[in-house]
Amino acid sequence: MRMIASENQSLQPFERKHYADHQFSRDTDGDDFVHSVFTRVSAKQRKLCNVDFSFSVFDACYFRDCIFKKCKFTGCRFVNTNFHGSSFDGCKFEYATFDKTDITCDILKNNCPGWVNVKRHFARSLRKNYESIGDKGAADKAFATELKATEEHLRKAWKSNESYYRTNFKWLARANAFFQWVGFWFTDIVFGNGQKVSRPIVAMGIALVAIAILHLFKSGSLSSPNTYLGAFFVQSPSVFFGICQPASYSASLLTMIYVVRLVVFGSFMTLIVRQFSRR
Repeated sequence: MRMIASENQSLQPFERKHYADHQFSRDTDGDDFVHSVFTRVSAKQRKLCNVDFSFSVFDACYFRDCIFKKCKFTGCRFVNTNFHGSSFDGCKFEYATFDKTDITCDILKNNCPGWVNVKRHFARSLRKNYESIGDKGAADKAFATELKATEEHLRKAWKSNESYYRTNFKWLARANAFFQWVGFWFTDIVFGNGQKVSRPIVAMGIALVAIAILHLFKSGSLSSPNTYLGAFFVQSPSVFFGICQPASYSASLLTMIYVVRLVVFGSFMTLIVRQFSRR
């Protein structure tokens, strides 16, 4: 039997304002469009200032070369919307989501939410959006912002004395956040999270230097320059890449070198896949 909600219940309906096949015919300042649904709404070369679009839905809209200044897009959802050539200055995008929307990645510079946990979700939504439309450059920028926000959020979760983190992260959650932060920091240092080509190169360089130094001490001849050159340019690369396995190296040491080699090559493969997977 169907239950009919009574007026005294806590959940009450509200009426959304629907705008379909409309256009902004002039510049506007201070208008209120909270809880609106915009379908196929358009504007061209218009300036919208201090407009409140909070908790609205933009579906198949088109805003070309428009300027949005200090507008509120809190909780908005953008679907199949085109903001080609439009700019955003000091706008609020807390809890906004994007899907197949053409929007400039410059909003990551001066329109990100202030709270790092909200900023992380904002950048993640933009990254997925840019990936869906094939804009790899913008997706990489959004991913970099997401990584930075994630690191700061995890660090604050176990270290910060801000009321939000101390209220929501008690002892066990705080310890868990610490280990997550350590893991994130380690993968960033070693792998660069698939973004920094310098990290696997540095890791390989450190491994080569360590093998060369070990070879010098094992050979026992540290006075000849040729010994140094041979250790750094011949012996070390041949051992690292598995071309030779000296008898003086223990099985555990060779296993460690093998693991490092796999990590470095895995990092390079991650970079290659990220660079070419969406081209």
